[in-house]
Amino acid sequence: MRGLSKLILVQFKLFLREPAAFFFSLIFPSALLLLFGAIWGNTPDPDFNPNFGYIDTEVPAMTGIIIATVGLLGIPIATATSREFGVLRRYRATPMSPATYFVADVVVNLGVAIIGMILLIVLAKVSTICVLAATG
Repeated sequence: MRGLSKLILVQFKLFLREPAAFFFSLIFPSALLLLFGAIWGNTPDPDFNPNFGYIDTEVPAMTGIIIATVGLLGIPIATATSREFGVLRRYRATPMSPATYFVADVVVNLGVAIIGMILLIVLAKVSTICVLAATG
């Protein structure tokens, strides 16, 4: 268990050092939400959806972007990079099982996705409050 926690910490640090994965998983969806939320606001449009505003409908879409980014950019690129630099071969030389590496990779990517979604929801709430305060 101690090896797994250390490996999770190392994998998370490696994720933070990858600028593309960090940007497109955490910064990009939140920036898009804030940018387009500032442009269109959160007033419900009777032609589009009379119950929800733009920010309300974009949070699930941005959540999908976070999940797709982590699943399609984070996991495959990190695994390919580890293989290219011989990290996976070095893991084989340790007494750690391959399942431990897999679990650590899944935990880190799941954690990043959850952090991105929490950040997105907090920013959506704050921006909705700011839009309501500015209009009313």
